[in-house]
This record gives sequence, C-alpha cells and structure tokens, in this order.
Amino acid sequence: MSHAGSIGPRELTRGQRDAANLYVAHSSRLRRDVEIIGPASYEFWLLIEWDLSVSSYCERPNISTQHTRSTRTKPSQHAEPDFWIKEGGAPYFVQLASHKALVQGDRGAWLPAFGTGTAEDLLVEGLELRWIPDTYLRGRVVGIRNRKHLIHYVTEYDARPKEDLYDQVYDYIASGRSRSWLEIEQSFQFRSTHSVRTVIAKLIFDGKLRADLETRLVSFSTVLENAR
Repeated sequence: MSHAGSIGPRELTRGQRDAANLYVAHSSRLRRDVEIIGPASYEFWLLIEWDLSVSSYCERPNISTQHTRSTRTKPSQHAEPDFWIKEGGAPYFVQLASHKALVQGDRGAWLPAFGTGTAEDLLVEGLELRWIPDTYLRGRVVGIRNRKHLIHYVTEYDARPKEDLYDQVYDYIASGRSRSWLEIEQSFQFRSTHSVRTVIAKLIFDGKLRADLETRLVSFSTVLENAR
C-alpha cells in the first residue's frame, strides 16, 4: 500500500461507534466531515486543521495494524495511529499518548517506554510514527481554545459563503493598518454581526488575516492584520 498521496479513515463498526467518545466535525480543509475519537484527538485535530503547512491529513488512517519494525519487536504489538499527516516532505503517522507512557530518545523524539529507545524502531508501513505526549496539548491550551471558538464560524461560512463580504473585509484590512476585531465589526454594521464574524474566522483560517491565536484569547481587542 502506498501512502504518498492520500489515505482514508478506518471504518468504525456499530459497536465501536456506540462505545467511542466520538466527535463529529466538518473539515473545511478536507471538505468532508471527520469523526474523531476522544477529546485529545479532537484537540490535536483542531491544530492540524488550522495548520497551513499541512497539505492533507486523515483521522484514524486505514492501514494494516502490524508494525513494520526491527526484529526486536514483539509480534503482538500493533499500531492504530490517530492521524496520517502530509506536509512538505514524506507523510507520517501520529499517535497520541500520555507522557507517562513515553520516553525521549537521544534526539528528543518521543518513543514508547516499551520500545528500544531508538528513533528507527517505530515505523508503520515504512513511514515514520510520531508519538505526541498529552503535555504538548496542555502547552497549547490557549491556541486550542481559540480554534474551538472559531471553528464553528468557519463551518457556517462553508455552509453559507459570503464572497462579497469576504472580499470587502479583506480589502479593508489589506489596504491599511491593522484593525481590532471590534473595529471591523463596527465598520461593517450594514451587515449582521454574525456574518462579519464568520468572514473574519474564515479569513484567519485561510491564512489571509493574521491574528495571535497562541497567547491571547480571541476578543474584541484581538488585532487582525494582512498576512500576505
């Protein structure tokens, strides 16, 4: 099986679906609904959904479960990665885990405590498997919270596009200085406040407007500027 292009999600049986803590959301990037199992995977999904360096990804990638690892691997060990991700280079798999179950190798990469401690002994079907500790998510709590807040506006924009307002808001900022969120809403009072918010969120998502999503919670004082 080749993973150079794309990959589909693992199917969930009815029993798995009923038992899972399932999050269903619309991916503007993939233009389809995604089904994410567990809050940690949902929070990680928010980060990659908004990451412009990610060209493609898939939740619950549909692969064979046997690890392709060194001969020291126990045959009973299997992998069901949480994500397949494609950026600039070769695609890779991601597995989320408690930091207590992981150790850091010589080069800083996280590896499972049951492993041999070398970066080369964790591969899935010939691709790198990156383990992500839960501490990574806790370190990005503000960014995750902002994306949780904004993703609903992006989803609504996709359902009801407002291209004219989208272009107007972008031109308003691109042709002048940076503006606060409140300034933009006040400047477009001839349109509903909710519509303006969906457009602002979509412009941030598309990478046309820059906002600090990592250190400050989104508010009326959030500064927006041209990102191009």
